[in-house]
This record gives sequence, structure tokens and C-alpha cells, in this order.
Amino acid sequence: MNILIVDDEPIIRQWFAMTIEKIGSPYRIVGEAGNGVEALQFCQQQQVDLVVTDIKMPQMDGIDLLKQLQQEHPHVRSLILSSYGEFEYAAEALKHGASDYLLKAEVTTDSLRESFDKIRRVWMLEHHKIKEVDQLKGFVNENQVSLRSVYLLKLFEGKPNELEQFHKQMSYFQVSLSEKQLTLFAVGINLGEHVKIKERELRNLAIINIIDETLKDEEGNGCSFSFDDNLFVALLNVEQTSTKTQRERLFLNANQISNHLNRFLGITSSIGISRTYHTLTQIPVQWSEAKEALQHRMFYGERSIVFYLELHHTDRKVAQQDVKTFLSEFARRVDAGDTLQALEQLRLFFQEIEWRKHWSDKQVKAVCVELIIICLQRLRNLELLTEESAALYENVHIHIQQQVTFAALKLWVTEKAQHLMGVFDNNLRKYCEPVMQACSYIKQHYQEEISLQQLAGHVHLSRTYFCELFKKETEISFNDYLTEIRMEKAKELLKNKDLKIGTLAEIIGYSNASYFIKLFRKSTNLSPLEYREHLYQSGK
Repeated sequence: MNILIVDDEPIIRQWFAMTIEKIGSPYRIVGEAGNGVEALQFCQQQQVDLVVTDIKMPQMDGIDLLKQLQQEHPHVRSLILSSYGEFEYAAEALKHGASDYLLKAEVTTDSLRESFDKIRRVWMLEHHKIKEVDQLKGFVNENQVSLRSVYLLKLFEGKPNELEQFHKQMSYFQVSLSEKQLTLFAVGINLGEHVKIKERELRNLAIINIIDETLKDEEGNGCSFSFDDNLFVALLNVEQTSTKTQRERLFLNANQISNHLNRFLGITSSIGISRTYHTLTQIPVQWSEAKEALQHRMFYGERSIVFYLELHHTDRKVAQQDVKTFLSEFARRVDAGDTLQALEQLRLFFQEIEWRKHWSDKQVKAVCVELIIICLQRLRNLELLTEESAALYENVHIHIQQQVTFAALKLWVTEKAQHLMGVFDNNLRKYCEPVMQACSYIKQHYQEEISLQQLAGHVHLSRTYFCELFKKETEISFNDYLTEIRMEKAKELLKNKDLKIGTLAEIIGYSNASYFIKLFRKSTNLSPLEYREHLYQSGK
């Protein structure tokens, strides 16, 4: 295996060359370079199988070198040498195709041989993988893979009998896997135009084979299976070592799976990683965690590998109260015709969610359904519901679920809300500014004691002038307008059959229930109880 050493310090190159010479065959040094530019020039002139490179170098650093190698020499493997505190750079290097990384201070002949041997196994695998994939259908035992998948699916359901059979089944399937230090990967597949295998069954077998081989090569254990269309599961045991934490090794494994799927099959992937447990009874929980991490990545469009522990989990009681307050305020503004403020509130809502990313896609979508329904209910109350908006009312849940990413959901909801509120503005009667302000104030404070004097003061007009202006614009008096608003609210509240009439009266601003009943009958020719009975008889 031909090795090129890249480091800007000659003494480091010499020391590393001496260490490699101690390892001996099949590894030999074919050249040295002081930076990334020299390394690329050397690779163009000589056959290089492995580049061992430092990260921080002049002219072209190790990260940029890896990016160029992937484009110009994708067959060349790479090993990163890093210092303490540079794991962030090492992680970046792994994303760009690095096969492994070592800390300079901890390099020994044994650790270097171990890393070289692992890289060489992958290197040899790459040379034969395309041919293996082409011949996969002939020598893969499809029946055994299918049987293994059936068992693992039952195991994920948490069935006691399957849990008891775990060790026996793993032995039968020749899979090295323990319930101790068990972690799950949810591997989401994106089939782009560069996918190399079009046939679904053969492609799935190839994906499983590549994941299994990668886990076996990296950890010596683990297996995978197809859970659903373009969704795969990987199970593996990973423990902390003297040179890498458990999290670093999990990241390395996930990154290698992603790189191999892309290199061998032309498939891009995203991976969600569960917490590590020590009992099989937690497998359903782990699978839920891995899927949530994967879905979070796919929804917000973040990096391709996500740990469940990195997600922001809010107090659900607090979150529910926040949602209730937000929806109540949004509904109040929509009902008051304050469309600009309602749209601004919607904008700020999406801005906070996008910044904090603290809600799951299900939580965000549930709130979005409520937002659109609030707008549609306002249209229905104003008798402005068209055939198109009525269809949206029936299928809003479906439309929301079809928005796969946060960006798509935000765009769809914002456009729909703008359209629906535009309908409000175009169809509602327009009054002069003082009367519009007064109407908005009444709709927001109808449950309180509101006097004509108080309302006139709110719009900075005299009581007499305001009274005349309000009646001229609206064609009804202030008291009649307030009563109309309260009666409409009463009709909505009467849909709750458990709400007592006395309580309902107090909610909408009447301390005397008898007086409320009298006004309601005058407005509808029905008592509140008769109106409620009519609602339930008509199925509303």
C-alpha cells in the first residue's frame, strides 16, 4: 500500500516515516509533501493509495486537501493526524472522506498498524465492491437476510418471546451482537439521479450488505435490515477506548456508512443515532429516539448525522401552555380583523422555531393545522367560505403532512394565511380609522364592561361626536354592535354542551344570566338551550 506523508514540519515527517518503516510490509512510503498543494501534485504524478496528513498547514490545509482528493482522486484513502482539542476539525475531515484520525501525541507502532490495517481492509473492499455489487444477487443468501429482517422487526415490537431468543437468533444468523452497549442507527436514504442500482430489491440488499460490512470492519459486530421504504436500521455495540470516546466512535461509524453508500451506490443518506442502552427491552424506545433524530435532521435540513441527545427537548407542559397562549392571541387578532398583526405574529413564530429548533416536526405541524383552521373558521363565520376554502378545511391535515421540510411548511402556511387574510380584508366593510379602531377594541374586550365614554376616549373623540360617527358608519348603535359581537361568541360557546348557561353569560360579559337569555332570544328567536339543541340535531 503506497503512502504519502503530508506535514509542514520536516521533523514530523521524518519521525512518521521511521514509525511506518517499523511496521513494514505491505506499507511503504512513496513520498513526502509539506502542504496540500504539493500533495496534490505528487498524487497526479505517482500512484498513491493512502495520504497521511496534518490538518493545519500553509497554502492548503488538510481539510481542503481532502476535498480536492475526493474530487480528483476519489480512490485515495486518507488518515488525519490531529492535536489535542482539534476533534472539531477531525470531525470535519471525516465528513470529507477521511478514513480515520489519530492524535499525534498518542501515535505508537501498534496504534498506527491497527489504523493502517483497518484502512487497508476498506481500501481492498473498495477495489472489489463494484464487482461484488454486480454479482450480489448470485451469492447473497436472500432467504437468510429476509429471515433476519423478520426476526428483528418482531424484536423491535418488544415481544417477550423474541427478546428471549435474541442470543440464539444472533448465533443462527452468524451476527456478533450483544444487548450490552447497544446503539441504533436510523439510516434514511435519498435516491438521487446518480444511484447505481435501479432495481429496488437488489438495491436494498446492496445497502444492507454495505452497512453490515462497514460495521464489521469498524467494530467487528453489528447488522442491519430494511425497516421501510428508504429507511434502514443498524444495530451495533460500541464501547469507549483509550483513544476515542464512545460518541466519537459512533460518529465515525455513521460517517463511514454514509461515505460507503455514496461511494459504492451513489446514494446520499442521513443518520439518526439513539442513546446507548444495556437491555433489549429498551429497543422500541431506542428506535423511536433514532427516528426522531433522523426526522429532526430531515425536517430542519441540518447536517447528515444527528445524535438524539443533541436534540432540544422542552418541558411539554410549558410548551403546551405556550402553544395555547399563542393560538389564543392569534385567534383574537384574526377575529378582530387585525390581519397585519396576526401575520407578524405568525412570522415571529416561525422565526423562533427556525432559530431554536426545539420542537419536533409533529409539534410544529400540529400548531400549523390549528393556525389555518382559525383562519378558515373566521371565513366560515363571515359566510365567506368558498368551495376551494371548504375543500382546504376538510383536508388541511393532509396538506400540512405533505410538507416534508420546515422551509416548505413555513412557505405553505404563510402563503395560505396571507391569502385567507386577504379575503378578510377584501370582503369586510371598511370604516373610517376611528370606527375601525373602535370595532377592533370591542372585539378584543367584549367580555368586559365597555361604556360609550370609554370607547370614545380610546379613539380620542368626544362622546357625542363618536356616537354619531359610529352609527353613521356601521348603521347600528354602539350597544347593538357590542350585543351582536357577544351573541356571535355565545353561539360558538353553545357548541360545548357541558358549559352552563350562567357560566357562558359571565364569559361573554353578562353578570345577569336572565338578561343574557332575553337578549339571545331577541337575536335568534330561540333560547340558548333551544339553540344548543338545534345545533346537535343538525349535526353542527
